[in-house]
Amino acid sequence: MSLLPASPDPRFVLAKDNIRMATYEFGEPTGQPVVLLHGFASGALLNWHLSGWTRVLGRAGYRVIAIDQRGHGASGKPHTPEGYTIPLRR
Repeated sequence: MSLLPASPDPRFVLAKDNIRMATYEFGEPTGQPVVLLHGFASGALLNWHLSGWTRVLGRAGYRVIAIDQRGHGASGKPHTPEGYTIPLRR
């Protein structure tokens, strides 16, 4: 038996340059939303779910939205440096 709930399947949204961005939702659907962004060389599930943060925040009544940043996890992975510029991340 796992101490963590099963990982949900990603839901995809399109960034303004049509890169598919994977998002995951945890916790109370009607709760105050909290958006979690991982750092370099990680992913939403690794950084936030497997570490237990999604469980803690969900139990506190929050709606937790975790995002795989471009190039990570299930999100799209542009093959040129131009696909990772700051303006595209806004």
